Amino acid sequence: MRQIVILTLVCVISALLLSYVYLFTIPKIKEYKEKFFTSALSEIFPYMGGYKEVIKDSCYQILSADKTKIIGLVFRVGEKGYGGIIEMFVGIDTLERVCGLKIASPAEGLKETPGLGLKIREDKFKNQFLGKIKEQIKLKKEGGEIEAITAATISSKAVCEGIRKGIEKYKKYLKEE
Repeated sequence: MRQIVILTLVCVISALLLSYVYLFTIPKIKEYKEKFFTSALSEIFPYMGGYKEVIKDSCYQILSADKTKIIGLVFRVGEKGYGGIIEMFVGIDTLERVCGLKIASPAEGLKETPGLGLKIREDKFKNQFLGKIKEQIKLKKEGGEIEAITAATISSKAVCEGIRKGIEKYKKYLKEE
């Protein structure tokens, strides 16, 4: 009986300490997420004047310098790759052409194979998407214009599919409401 009381007391104290630590880490986590988000937006649209959230945590209209018109859209998508979900921010202009792509890092949850699948984060791969419309964003072996990373076809295809699905899903938000 005594052991049960001691074990219960240890569990209660541990839970209270974890809760206390969690209270202090929440603001830091939110701050980090906000910095990642704003850095992704400014990387994709360096000359934006601002943004307007259209769908919470997933779609944003990018505004001109004077904030009077929509110059593009940034959306967050995730597609199943070889090691798990590949999270990315994609920017498209008003003509629905890709103008930027930011793929999560391993520290942000990317679980693709080091040395192979992680090459999807390299500029050589990502820059292939710039200026492309949805119909062009397929691997070359599927009739598109994107060169797959050798030995990482699943990851390459996942990026293409994520971008294509995202454009189809969010393009309607390029128009003024």
